[in-house]
Amino acid sequence: MSANKNNFEITDDSEANQKSGVLLDSKNLFGYKRLNHARYSDIITLNDMRFGANGADDGFRDLFLWTACNYFALANSRVSKIDMWQEFYQIAKHIAPEWSFSKIRSALSTIYQKHKDTLEGKTVSFGGRDYSPMYTHKNSNLGY
Repeated sequence: MSANKNNFEITDDSEANQKSGVLLDSKNLFGYKRLNHARYSDIITLNDMRFGANGADDGFRDLFLWTACNYFALANSRVSKIDMWQEFYQIAKHIAPEWSFSKIRSALSTIYQKHKDTLEGKTVSFGGRDYSPMYTHKNSNLGY
């Protein structure tokens, strides 16, 4: 593992991590799942601080909901499809309490499908490497 002040390069040569496209170092204190869980928690906290118990305002619901569910799925990649849908639904009811089931299903269908693809071992090829189908972001792209 090499790091400088502003840029971390985390690598692990294990076959499982190479197949999934997730680059980790087992000695890294802030592992992949822990980082994504922290991001999920931060998004929920930010939602609560900005919008309170009534959920996110129009124009912010999709962004907060999609991002929270994406990071929750990344942090809990081994959760079954049925359990993940229930978790997504609970997150959605927290962020957008007045949304109907069909609205929630419509908003989260793509991310749910990507989670299912991840569980089935599917990958996405890019630049000659295989990656998890889940969305991932650089830290610099996470400004809210």
